Amino acid sequence: MNKSRSMQTPLAAVRGLGSAKSGLHHWWNQRMTAVAMVILEDYVAAEGLRLVLIVVIRMFAIALAALSILSILRVAL
Repeated sequence: MNKSRSMQTPLAAVRGLGSAKSGLHHWWNQRMTAVAMVILEDYVAAEGLRLVLIVVIRMFAIALAALSILSILRVAL
């Protein structure tokens, strides 16, 4: 029998490895933007209106990100 002499459990040996380390964040962001954009891509026929709505959604996302960063900085400092 060739047993490992490590006292570490198999779960502890692999914790922090693999796609779950940062991939979940990217997957979640993609799902949220896909939900917001499916209404525009599939259901808005007018090209001008679609473009305006895309710009509005992106500006809202940027504003939300800025607000989140400022909130974190306010708590941290």
